[in-house]
Formats: sequence, structure tokens, C-alpha cells
Amino acid sequence: REDEASVTFHAGVFNESWLWLGVVFTLLALITSQPGLMAIAAALFTIIPVAWLWNRVALWGVHYERHFDITRAFPGEVVEMTVRMTNLGPVPIPWVRVVDPMPPALPVKEQGLVPLQGSQTAFATTWALRWFERVTRRYHLFCTQRGHYLIGPAELLSGDAFALFTTRREQARTAHLVVFPEVYPLTDLGLPEKDPFG
Repeated sequence: REDEASVTFHAGVFNESWLWLGVVFTLLALITSQPGLMAIAAALFTIIPVAWLWNRVALWGVHYERHFDITRAFPGEVVEMTVRMTNLGPVPIPWVRVVDPMPPALPVKEQGLVPLQGSQTAFATTWALRWFERVTRRYHLFCTQRGHYLIGPAELLSGDAFALFTTRREQARTAHLVVFPEVYPLTDLGLPEKDPFG
């Protein structure tokens, strides 16, 4: 299944200095007997494990789907793309960024494509989901030139509400979109109707 692709966990803005900062605030609170400093240290030592656990379940039950109303078109036609994000888990997802590779020959009407490595581009969206919520959005792709285009696989990036830790997962499913060559009337080509081959 597409949602059983590999999941990787990363430290977002978190590093060892956060722990040292908590230690420093604890020592200062003990030396100066300031309850405010102890409250800051306690908040740090509470937020870090909560954020770590939240990040571990950030993409559990999260599904990204992409559908086209047609998969074959001609240059100049518009293809409607429906994207759906579903959170089947009991934990709210404060943010999910989806980067879906898409060729520059298929620009999206509602927003621009973001650059990737080399000449590659992608369709990028950001979502916020409550528990057991499903959100659907619709976009329109302009078919600008002929070709057989591969779209995806999409990459999902999420994490805790503080962005201390992040989780990355690749969706395995890809989609194909075929844009046929443009059709011209014989009269526009300047060929004799009775003898088109000369």
C-alpha cells in the first residue's frame, strides 16, 4: 500500500542546545530562587518529550490522494485535479506539507509550481487537519504541450506544533497524464486536398 512507504524522522529546529538551555534555567532557578526561571525550565522539559511523541504519530493515518477528471487531453485543454487529505487518527495534525512532483508543462491555474532539483518542479500545498477529518481541494492544470507525463510520487512532511521534530514519508502511488499532439485541419497545412502527399 502507498501509505506503508518508509517513514523517516528528523530533528527540525531541535538540537542539544535546547536541553542545555533547560539545564541552565534550572541551575539559575536553584541559585536565585526565582520561580519564573523554574517555570521556564519545566516548560522546556515538558515541551520537548511531548513534541517528540507528537512527531512520532504525526503521519499515522494520514492519506493523500490525487485524482484527475481525465487522463488524456489535447494541448490547450484544462484537466481538473482533485486532491484529498484524510486524517484517520485521533491526533490533530497542525501542519502537513505535500510536495507532489509535476512537470512544468502542466502549470496549475490556482498557484505556481515550486522548483526542485535541476529543471524539475512540483505542486506544493500545506494542510491543517483535525482528528478524523477529510479535506478536499480542486485545482486546474493547463495542458501546454504534448507528452506523456508522470506525476508523483508525493512527499509528505509533518511534525509537532512547535516544529521541533519533523517526519517525512513518500507516497508510492504515481499518476500518468497523456497530452496528445495538437490536431490541425488539412487546409491549415497548405496541402492539396486531392493529393495530400504531393
